[in-house]
Amino acid sequence: MRLCRTWLSVTFVFQQILTPTIAIRVVQGFPHEDHAESTIKYLQDDRFPGWKGEVATVATLAQEAERLEEEHDRWVATRGVIPVSRGRFVLGGSSGKVTYSGEVFQLSTAPRVYLYKNFLSVEECDFLISHSRKKLQASTVVDNKTGKSVPSQVRTSYGTHFSKGENDVVEAIEKRIAEATMIPEDHGEPMQILRYEHGQKYEAHQDYFHDEYNQREEMGGQRVATLLMYLATVEDGAGGETVFPQAKVANDTRDASVWSECALRGLSVKATKGDAVLFYSIKPDGSLDPRSLHGSCPTFRGEKWSATKWLRAGPFGGKKAKPRSGCFDTEFMCPEWAEKGECDANPGYMKLECRKSCGVCTGPETA
Repeated sequence: MRLCRTWLSVTFVFQQILTPTIAIRVVQGFPHEDHAESTIKYLQDDRFPGWKGEVATVATLAQEAERLEEEHDRWVATRGVIPVSRGRFVLGGSSGKVTYSGEVFQLSTAPRVYLYKNFLSVEECDFLISHSRKKLQASTVVDNKTGKSVPSQVRTSYGTHFSKGENDVVEAIEKRIAEATMIPEDHGEPMQILRYEHGQKYEAHQDYFHDEYNQREEMGGQRVATLLMYLATVEDGAGGETVFPQAKVANDTRDASVWSECALRGLSVKATKGDAVLFYSIKPDGSLDPRSLHGSCPTFRGEKWSATKWLRAGPFGGKKAKPRSGCFDTEFMCPEWAEKGECDANPGYMKLECRKSCGVCTGPETA
């Protein structure tokens, strides 16, 4: 008997930073109706006043089990790897409005990798692309010794950034990310948008830092997780897959005709518009997980667009400040970064977050 194991919530090592505005409902499914009645579980939490789980029936459970069975077969045929577990995830804030309802697949336990289906709407994907296209700059990497952005042949994409809460769409997505990951909004770095084309790639790397400079307390400490959102679908055989070369994969059935050569090792995820991949750079005990090594396979046809949100152990940029207006920098490191030439090397980020230091604006900050 093939069963769908329970998937309750994303595991996170720092329990003290869980957000208190999340309502979660989980549906488990078995492929046999006689087991169905005992496989439903709705969560009710005293932290969420007024939220109640729904009452399930055997009929609806049987339908859900049948649907999951069909999804399993489609997954094996198109994805090449049987997921470790799967479930339906429903998120809603204190207002009672559902902010995300979709299937979540755990693809790997080492490293911990989860796939959220349809995490972004088509409209959100199109908005992020259209508002990024004119701002794209050649991507850079962070120098571990200086913290400076430098060009690299390892990363050949083009990218830009959205500052936190820059517009209503970005703000809504950031809130959804906080609810889905259970990591507060202010722990996230600015959202990065990347475009890959004409063989552009990002070689396998880890998102966590090895140096002390980039994980200082005022920068939020270490990166603990990454949410990678796909804004466009890359056709079969055209590359652009996200690959975790050191992930443990069972029941590998990948067809070389629909996957690029780069994606035939470890765990690979196809770039599908609206989907999102969450993976952890740390193990449950808080130690770094070298198996979180990942990369973007070369994109040979069309364009691959993605949005990345790196999540820190603490508030990025230090404790949350009071609302500000006028001419100011959002990060205390802006003057130092500007002195190192970052306004020209990384204008997409710097001219949004370091407006004063980069000379984008003049005049004093107002209270």
